[in-house]
Amino acid sequence: MKTFLVAIDYSEESIKALELALQLASHTDAQLLLCHVFESSVLVAGVDEPVYALPAYATKKEALGKLRKFTTLAKKNTPYAVPIRFTVKAGNVVQELLELVSVRDVSMVIIGTRGGYTSYLDKILGTIAETLVQHAPCPVLAVPKDAVLGQVREIVFATALEPAESDALQVIHQVQRLFAAKLTLLYVDVAGELGQVNVAIEKNYLLQAFAEEEVAFAQISSASVAEGIEQYSKDHDADLVAFTVADHGIWGDLLHSSVASKMVQRLSVPMLALPKYGKAVDLIKTEERLKPAN
Repeated sequence: MKTFLVAIDYSEESIKALELALQLASHTDAQLLLCHVFESSVLVAGVDEPVYALPAYATKKEALGKLRKFTTLAKKNTPYAVPIRFTVKAGNVVQELLELVSVRDVSMVIIGTRGGYTSYLDKILGTIAETLVQHAPCPVLAVPKDAVLGQVREIVFATALEPAESDALQVIHQVQRLFAAKLTLLYVDVAGELGQVNVAIEKNYLLQAFAEEEVAFAQISSASVAEGIEQYSKDHDADLVAFTVADHGIWGDLLHSSVASKMVQRLSVPMLALPKYGKAVDLIKTEERLKPAN
């Protein structure tokens, strides 16, 4: 059985992430592993007093109890019944989550994100999610705090037209089938790049796994990839934006684009980050599909 790891910090954002995780798990024969990571101790010092450690939780049982209670309340209004396991860890959040990904053979990480940070990337992913996106060997689904959860009808996959994206496209194809959604591969031509990329050849290579009616291809010009993704996603009411993660290409542009801050601050749809060379993920295990509402 597949395992989706859901990071819980008891915020509204993690409630939203859990709601989406329940929906996905119920239609992919997956179980959820809910994890809360806390600092093992808090350093406290008074005037003219030595520093001492104050435990974050008295016992692991207490921490697990809080996690279970939170989950019961969060899923109260959801119709989905899926197997759920719980774990609490003490230590560095990113390190503990990445270890769980490896040890528990996690297929996807789902995490809520919040704003209030100094950089635009922090605003959409948060420092923890940002690190997970760049280092996790599996897909990471980041759910912004302002995301409106519902049927996924429009999926936009931002492509750099690189052959290495073919594995990621297989995952996106499964998500498309799962939701019976429209999938658009979006190529943003930044000034000076068009002559360096043979769009027709690279597009045909990536689309060979799809039937003609299953995917659309869009090519637009923009000052930056980030700006192009923002505008296209808004114009076409995208419900999910996906991209691959690497040390260059689209991710690098998002990291360094001077106009990306405005785009990311306003983007309120879930974002699926896919490692270019990650392990295979099989999301389709049942004939049941989510159908768009009439």
